[in-house]
Amino acid sequence: MKLAKLNVKVRCDFGLCKNEAKYEIFEDGVLARRKIYLCEDCAKKLMELLSKEFVPKSPINLINKSIKRQGEKLQ
Repeated sequence: MKLAKLNVKVRCDFGLCKNEAKYEIFEDGVLARRKIYLCEDCAKKLMELLSKEFVPKSPINLINKSIKRQGEKLQ
C-alpha cells in the first residue's frame, strides 16, 4: 500500500466531505477507481482514529527484550 500527494483536482472520498483531495492511497497495478482519495482534514481524522486503535510498542521495551534474550542465551 502506498500514499502519494496529488497534483490534480479530485474530491475527497470520505462520507459527505466535499473538499479537494490532497492524498491518494493505492496499491501498484490498481485501477484509478479503486484508489482512495483523502483531503488533509479527513487524513488527519483517520490518522487520529488509527493511532488510538493501533498503539505502537515503546522502543525501550523492545531494547529491554533483546537484552534479556541475549542474557538468556549466554547463561
